[in-house]
Amino acid sequence: MKQCPTCDRRYADSSMRFCLDDGTPLSMLANPEPTLVIPPKEVLHTPAAATPLTGTKTHNKLIYLAIGFLALLVGGGVVAFLRSNATTGADSDSQNRRVTESPNTKGTKDNIPTPTPQEMSNRFGPSPTVIAGVAPQNANLKSNDSSNQAKLSYRTYYNSRFDYSISYPAEFLYPQEIAANGDGRKFLSKDSQIVMLVYGEENAQGQTLAQRYQEVAHQNPSTRKVVTYSTLKNNWCVVSGYENEKVFYQKTLNRNGAFLTFRIEYPEVQKTLLDPITTTIAKSFK
Repeated sequence: MKQCPTCDRRYADSSMRFCLDDGTPLSMLANPEPTLVIPPKEVLHTPAAATPLTGTKTHNKLIYLAIGFLALLVGGGVVAFLRSNATTGADSDSQNRRVTESPNTKGTKDNIPTPTPQEMSNRFGPSPTVIAGVAPQNANLKSNDSSNQAKLSYRTYYNSRFDYSISYPAEFLYPQEIAANGDGRKFLSKDSQIVMLVYGEENAQGQTLAQRYQEVAHQNPSTRKVVTYSTLKNNWCVVSGYENEKVFYQKTLNRNGAFLTFRIEYPEVQKTLLDPITTTIAKSFK
């Protein structure tokens, strides 16, 4: 059992190195004890003392009425101005449509031409992306677009301590501070719903890759961990599934007496879009 020293979140998976909430390196928990819940103290609310009436109450009321009357006048003028502009704009648009319509124009039931995608883009700008955490200015991906991979710009993170590298999509994953011991780095989307961890660790206990694989692939009811795919090869293994209501994918390499791990988590609603991107990242991990 491991625990985050910052937020006290506990992890049953002993292979975890960083806290998934704040990225703090985890520490071993020797003897976990149940948390004592102290009921909140009842707070008595004392009603505020009534403010005595003064002779200025009538005078203040007159001032408030005058201010309210002026606000109504100003508000009415603004509404009349906006309605006048809206009517003028509608008449102009209607006149433009009558000029551009022709018998061969394909449109709606009212014979209004249907704008092309390019016209819609020129008028309203590009459509927003469906990726969680992607900034609108980088919004050029759609969940049903097979060319998502070609639209992404990948950058490479290299770790000199364990001599490994990995590529990540710069459009929506942003590198955080490097770990204090220099073993890896954390990457987050802008809304922190997509979390990517990459790190190395010395195999001080002399574990085999099969033993590490069994730890990661172990089902954990406390975190609602369900493994849907796993494979073990000569020098690497992969485990993926669902945990804490998110999709997770974890790949571990066994190299030069050290375990190198890449793990990513994202909301289930983004699975169709992020699964192929995750595959590309995993292939670049070496």
